[in-house]
Amino acid sequence: MTVAEKLRAFCLGLPDTSESSHFGSAAFKVGKKLFATCNGEQIVLGLEPDHADALIANDPRWTRYARDPNAVVIHIADVTDWDEIADLLRASYDLASKPKAKANGKAKAKTKAKTKRKK
Repeated sequence: MTVAEKLRAFCLGLPDTSESSHFGSAAFKVGKKLFATCNGEQIVLGLEPDHADALIANDPRWTRYARDPNAVVIHIADVTDWDEIADLLRASYDLASKPKAKANGKAKAKTKAKTKRKK
């Protein structure tokens, strides 16, 4: 089984996941939110900012994705450990599947804090 086939099988095995196309690449979404793409040559996935920064700083196989500062890229030819990729895909899936209410709640809390300081 190729890396791309393993990626597809893994991603589609996660709950509420679907496959579509994104700029000609296979795109994997949880609900409506994209968490990984693969164009046959490279894998792109999103991570928490600190996680993406650490991965790029410590492993030269990984680079930053130009369209998203929290997304990272690895060429399929550089994949040496499928378990590592599976763990990162799971982290990307978990990040994408977080309910939006938490993010909005934080934004509202920051807005309230700024309003209180201005008074």
